[in-house]
Amino acid sequence: MSEPMFSVLIPAYNVEGYLTECLDGVLRQTFRDWEAVVIDDGSTDGTGGICDSFARKDPRFRIFHEKNHGIAFTRNCLIRRSRGRSLIFLDGDDYWADPKMLQFVFDEIKDKQADVVAWWALLLDERTKQMRECRNEIPISRVPMDGAAFLGEMARAGNCKWWGWLYAFQRELWEKSNVAFKEGRVICEDEEVLFQVLANARRVCTIGKHFYCYRIGREASLTGKMGQSQIRDMLDVAACNIRLALQMDIPETVKKRLCGNFSGAYLETGPFSYDLEKEDKEQCLKMLCANRWMLRYCKWNGNGTLRIKYRFIRFLGVRRGFGLIYLIQKIKGIRLI
Repeated sequence: MSEPMFSVLIPAYNVEGYLTECLDGVLRQTFRDWEAVVIDDGSTDGTGGICDSFARKDPRFRIFHEKNHGIAFTRNCLIRRSRGRSLIFLDGDDYWADPKMLQFVFDEIKDKQADVVAWWALLLDERTKQMRECRNEIPISRVPMDGAAFLGEMARAGNCKWWGWLYAFQRELWEKSNVAFKEGRVICEDEEVLFQVLANARRVCTIGKHFYCYRIGREASLTGKMGQSQIRDMLDVAACNIRLALQMDIPETVKKRLCGNFSGAYLETGPFSYDLEKEDKEQCLKMLCANRWMLRYCKWNGNGTLRIKYRFIRFLGVRRGFGLIYLIQKIKGIRLI
């Protein structure tokens, strides 16, 4: 079988209202050497039929229908079934905003021998139908950076967005990194994998364009909900990444920035415990108490709001500190995207 330049990896679960726009965005690409591997993860709506209609329209769409296994299992399957030299993730309820995106990415790979290419995102709020540019923590550089330098620059900017769909990865780098998405995760499944792959990169380039349109506020989206499982995963991934960063052979300043960035998850998740039912709330508070060790790294976080939360927890303790932060956020109407 021939190896296309790009494999676009698309998990799709009950996204019939969005999938056509997603797949159309791939089909409209001016750069033609791609395949789109789509897994219908046991959808119960019209998602499967939309997938099949695009496969009939263009054989570059390779469709697989599976029982529902969850996002991490599906991403692993997508990688195994892909054939491209570069891997790009695209969620079935999002879309690419620029038909020249793949051409731009290909040019960066060819001209700069990049093994990772990054770009920026637009945020489309489904509640208000308003679109805005995502605050860009991904650095721009005229010359490629190695993985450690790139991670350091990202962490310097504040609370990074660890989204796998902001990057194109050379397959050789992905396989060399020997990573897999942890099955059973309901959130942050890409964060721990992305960190390891970027750390191994030799040449990372960034295109200063908002290629990716990410929908937020969608009711059926797992990333829009915060429950005990989501809080558990965010804390677990943050802890794993802090431990990995501490073991890396990188400059101490970069190590501090990364640990400060990852520890931000501890401060972000805490207030959501108070929105849960009594039993779930108590379990989450126990998890927060057990992971209080992460607080020592929060002082290195570059985000001013999170540093204020750090001081609350440090002086008031886990329960009283997060309880007060929750009340302040409720009064101000702050919510997680």
